[in-house]
Amino acid sequence: MNSFKHKLHVVAFDVPYPPNYGGVIDVFYRLKALHEAGVGIILHCFEYGRGQHSELDAYWEEVHYYRRSFSFLHFFRYRPFIVSSRASKDLLTALVARDFPIFFEGVHTTAFLSNPALSNRLRMVRLHNIEGAYYRSLSKSDSNWLKRFYFRHEARFLKNYEVLLPANVRYFAISESDCQYFKHFYPHCETLTPFHGFELAPYSTKTANCVVFQGNFTVAENYRAALYLMREVFASSNLEVIFAGGGASRLQKAEKLSSEQFKFLDSPDDRTLWSLSQNAGVHVLFTHQASGFKLKLLHALFSGRPVIANPLMVQGTDLEQLCIMASTATDIRRAAEEACANGMSIMAYEERAEILKSRFSNARNATAIIDLLEPQPL
Repeated sequence: MNSFKHKLHVVAFDVPYPPNYGGVIDVFYRLKALHEAGVGIILHCFEYGRGQHSELDAYWEEVHYYRRSFSFLHFFRYRPFIVSSRASKDLLTALVARDFPIFFEGVHTTAFLSNPALSNRLRMVRLHNIEGAYYRSLSKSDSNWLKRFYFRHEARFLKNYEVLLPANVRYFAISESDCQYFKHFYPHCETLTPFHGFELAPYSTKTANCVVFQGNFTVAENYRAALYLMREVFASSNLEVIFAGGGASRLQKAEKLSSEQFKFLDSPDDRTLWSLSQNAGVHVLFTHQASGFKLKLLHALFSGRPVIANPLMVQGTDLEQLCIMASTATDIRRAAEEACANGMSIMAYEERAEILKSRFSNARNATAIIDLLEPQPL
């Protein structure tokens, strides 16, 4: 058994393996950084489709799985569904049994945050989003009326719930704009930028006539953004556009496209996606809604290739200076054509490298959590 200076309960909203979508990427690499810094992790996670993975046992001291309840009765309770469906009594028993600090991953896992049995613990919460606003945006993007009803219902509950959490808890917001919002309610809130598994690709002078747009296209907002790029932005361009991510084949079926201009790469593995990213002429990142911090922005920036983003994509990240900013269809298309033709300057690359190194170091960010685990002076 390893000897650790600190022990920490971590409650994750999902199984953080494989780290293949935004939320669990942040969770997985945060836990990995803490473990490498000498923190013994007791991981508690909810399994509802991603399965149990023996790979997690190699990283952390203990891994416990809990069933998430999808009973319709949760809709008649005072808490949001994403919270009440994770209120496992077995989880509470496990947390009470051993007197270690607790890190709650997301508002989703905070069902027992105010429980009297845990009131003497150091409790920390990672705020992945302003969830009420995020769910309200989802209700406007989805075409399914039943999903829209659920998202609106959840948004109302979340708006009230996430500003009434206990004040004597440490909160970590994922972006500066989120942090400023939560500071109105929680004085002990600070910004903790996303953890990730990216390494900055070497500088390259290459150019390519290829645009890459990545995302999970089973998510309504990503699907909507992709359709906008196909119909409004690149329909009149000669650039090749590759849509890479889960559900990409849905785009092809929806548009019944026969053009060779648009390519669809469905659910690429990490190596394939990284290779594609490094060989892109330009990354285009577009969204109709601002929420949290989109990990695909970091992925694109670490690839070493030019990145075009609209203001909503970078809102609250303070990364505008590392992107080519464009809002309208015409501006995005022109910027993409110029970036594909000219590539990226060494000065722009070096500025990007300096900022990414200083602000997105996993080891440095882990110290913000570890410092709280140290004995506090009287």
